[in-house]
Amino acid sequence: MKYYWFTMLLPNVIPDKFKELFTNIVLVKNNENRGFSRGGNNGIKYYKGDYILLFNSDTILLNDAISIVYNFF
Repeated sequence: MKYYWFTMLLPNVIPDKFKELFTNIVLVKNNENRGFSRGGNNGIKYYKGDYILLFNSDTILLNDAISIVYNFF
């Protein structure tokens, strides 16, 4: 099964050269540190796909986790 994905970053702090280093992603800037849930909700407004999977910065995916979640639905 092939997956097509879209990468979006929702940082609370954006280094000056961030956009130059990551040209193939969508960057959604929050004006303040809103926390994971509120920041994620802000980013979801810009997503147009059928499914969305949010990860916190300390997430580790194991054992084909994305396929397992996708096939659940």
